[in-house]
Amino acid sequence: LLVATVAATPDAVALGADEPSATREAHPSPDRHPSSTRFVRLSYAELDERVNRLARYLIGRGVGPEDRVALAIRRSADLVIAMYAVAKAGAAYVPI
Repeated sequence: LLVATVAATPDAVALGADEPSATREAHPSPDRHPSSTRFVRLSYAELDERVNRLARYLIGRGVGPEDRVALAIRRSADLVIAMYAVAKAGAAYVPI
């Protein structure tokens, strides 16, 4: 559901792009992707596995309820994974 919702937003194309403005400009070949764009496709199972792995790591480092975790990550699959992992560990994420 989240993936479908995110994919419907105008900024979804910029997720994972090194230069988000590149996705906003017209391109003579609309079916091609800019070479600087790195899209990551994850199944729900892969997403869940990566989130759980990071959440276990955070919990092992002592992160839990009432904690805040700063995230300094560009918009990407890694950011989504980190946000869910922090929440799964019981903490709150703080985007910086």
